Amino acid sequence: MDKQSSIIGLSIVLNRGLKTEQETACFENVTHDILVEGIKEYLLLHANLLGDMHIETSQALNDHGVDLILTSNQVCKIGIQVKSHFDVSEKDFATKVKRQYAESLAHGLDKWYLLICAPMKSGKNDFSGKINHLINELSMFKTKYHCVFGPQYTAEIYKNFQPMSIDEFNYSLQKYSYAQTDIEAIKELIKNNLNSSPKENRDNFSYNVDPYKAIAPQSCNGINKVLDWGNSEEELKCAKKDFIVLLNVLQKIPLNTRKFLSMAIEKAVLKGDNLHALIFEIRNSCNISEKEFSDHAKLLEKYRLMELDGDDYDYIFINNGSIRWPIMKDLIVFAERQHIPIDQIIVCLNFGFLDKIQ
Repeated sequence: MDKQSSIIGLSIVLNRGLKTEQETACFENVTHDILVEGIKEYLLLHANLLGDMHIETSQALNDHGVDLILTSNQVCKIGIQVKSHFDVSEKDFATKVKRQYAESLAHGLDKWYLLICAPMKSGKNDFSGKINHLINELSMFKTKYHCVFGPQYTAEIYKNFQPMSIDEFNYSLQKYSYAQTDIEAIKELIKNNLNSSPKENRDNFSYNVDPYKAIAPQSCNGINKVLDWGNSEEELKCAKKDFIVLLNVLQKIPLNTRKFLSMAIEKAVLKGDNLHALIFEIRNSCNISEKEFSDHAKLLEKYRLMELDGDDYDYIFINNGSIRWPIMKDLIVFAERQHIPIDQIIVCLNFGFLDKIQ
């Protein structure tokens, strides 16, 4: 296993999904030492997935920017810094983290992970602004050296302290690997079609080979039952019409941007009928530059599927296009209840899932 494979493997193991802001209360008053030992134990649970690894703790490292150093397969050196409720509550929280980031460079690491294990809110104290500001500051560093997991991600590990199954790990690895093979597909497309013109009805700033054929819904009986809509046949015809409108819009969007949208949806937090996600977390997961993010977001804004938070630009909102009801929210809830990966609908354009119950 090479360095890149070791880093990908650890990122997959740490990314178990999202908890709500309220659920980050599980970190209330949990000490730093307990958190560090918990992360160490969690990593050891995944030795079968991460390969040969050795973990050193901060006591041996004099805590120069790291709490744990994981040496994976004797070829990759990874540092992990953990931040607790107490750490986040300090006035100089961001300054200390950035200093520790710099100090970590002395260890000769291949990757540095920051795991923020603190409540977003505690009593009258709201730490969300402080945490999100730091995450966005770090996102501006033009390097792939670091990776940040905010409290909503780390809470998923802390509350569901279970090892990832081999099947789950391999599925996540396959999704990542598929994204990488698209590069070769682009090269092949350029080689074979250098002088050809792209389709007029498709936006092409990130044009890519698109292997997916759209599958339209026929009845929408599945989503009607799963979400307990109780809609009549006539009402379902209207819903079907709206789903086909959304499907037609997605067909016009390049494959890479659909993948970007799918990742944004995976990272989004649902509040009522609204979906929003941290820009940093999307960029980090997609491994894209600020310009690439902007290009994808602008295209989706064109189709009214995404917009930037007008207040601070830390978040994006996922919208419903021209549809006047929360169609994206209902798609996501349906997919979750049916255990269907959302990319099967958004990326692969298979709206046929809406017709049946899995």
